[in-house]
Amino acid sequence: TYRKLVAAGLHTICIVSCAIPEVAAQARRCTGHVIVIPDLDNHGIGSSLKAGLRALIAQECKRVLVALCDQPRLTAKHYRRLITERGTPDPIVATSYMGVSGAPCVIPERYFSEIFALSDGEGARSVLARHTVVTVDADDGRFDIDTPDDYGAFLTRTMEKQRT
Repeated sequence: TYRKLVAAGLHTICIVSCAIPEVAAQARRCTGHVIVIPDLDNHGIGSSLKAGLRALIAQECKRVLVALCDQPRLTAKHYRRLITERGTPDPIVATSYMGVSGAPCVIPERYFSEIFALSDGEGARSVLARHTVVTVDADDGRFDIDTPDDYGAFLTRTMEKQRT
């Protein structure tokens, strides 16, 4: 995901890593203007989202792209479309999968207070649901990896595609 975000043209990337030492170490190896926050408390997705947002506000970011590391099929082109899509006034721009809006998404500054009001276990989906959202369709990005079985299925599909 990190390489795709860089290829999409993001200038500042904040990685909220989990408490697994190997994952945190890999995040720290990323180059460029990268902020790594070890999510040692791991109170939930809302907690991670708010930690990253606080770090980006300190860098004077006015819009943030919230991306998840478990969506390997999303491309740099998709992330670029999210960050270049605009509307009036500056809207939330979200990925759409079969009519459902979600991450990755771009959240402008005027919605930051709503993110901070989320419970630690709650993601940004409720914020998206309260507002008109500009959507960018995900071609093949709906697949995400949440379990070892998901990862195995992803590897199998990837190898099959490479053979054809």
